Amino acid sequence: MSAEQDFTEGLFACFKDFKLCLCVWCIPCIPSAKQRGWLDGREPNIIDYCCRQPSPYVSRQSFRKRYGYKMDAWKDCLCACFCYPCFLGQNDLEMRKHGYSPDVVVSTSNMSAGAVKA
Repeated sequence: MSAEQDFTEGLFACFKDFKLCLCVWCIPCIPSAKQRGWLDGREPNIIDYCCRQPSPYVSRQSFRKRYGYKMDAWKDCLCACFCYPCFLGQNDLEMRKHGYSPDVVVSTSNMSAGAVKA
């Protein structure tokens, strides 16, 4: 992929997908946690949804680096700050082109990571 590639989905493209639009506007912690889990190469767990709200800005920067997209930190920061749901939806739609599936099931198997074994 070219280093100058950029997002092909517009900032307001989430309005094309009613389910996504509803999700990013009403319960943004769900798509945010799923996207971060996908970028980390793991299934999100219940803690990701409840306690560790990942930053879509950080997820987008990771995505840009991984897939050779043009880095645009200022634009990403402004969009994340002033149009958070649309920014999250745009991330979702673009990630789908690279194998991301928003239908990931919540995992409870990795919740004991770091726990002391008895």
